[in-house]
Amino acid sequence: DVSLAKPSGVQYGDLELFLCSLNLGQLISAFHRHQIDFAMALQLTDPDLVKMGVKEVGARRKIVDAVKQVHAKEWDASNLDEQLVTSVGVKEARIILENIAKHSGYLNSSVCYVTKEMSEKKRTTSEEEHLSKAFRAVLEGVNELRTSVEEMGKMCGEVSRK
Repeated sequence: DVSLAKPSGVQYGDLELFLCSLNLGQLISAFHRHQIDFAMALQLTDPDLVKMGVKEVGARRKIVDAVKQVHAKEWDASNLDEQLVTSVGVKEARIILENIAKHSGYLNSSVCYVTKEMSEKKRTTSEEEHLSKAFRAVLEGVNELRTSVEEMGKMCGEVSRK
């Protein structure tokens, strides 16, 4: 069972901010107790939350709905600072790469979430065609990312030898 006591001495990362944004900060300790991080939280279903001891239907609904919204929300490139993108030093590059690594975990959570949600659903031919088109676009994006990351790796190898 989940205690509704207010958390104390909690460090706030993505998971904690996510729960607090839903006015569910009291669940932070339960997520920590079950060793759930943000990437794992993005894959939770209602039955998972029940197993964790989250009895309140409203709290579970808020989390499940928010997870769906996270996965469905379009990424907004306008949040990037133009100057940062065009003028990056080693420190900034390291921070950006660490953020990419973190976000790639979130992207993986989205793939796992969709796979789990769609695994047993019947789809029409039209829906299958739309999913197939979206899947091909994802593969193209992943391949472009892989090429860019490999180029970055070559560059980093040259930097470390100097």
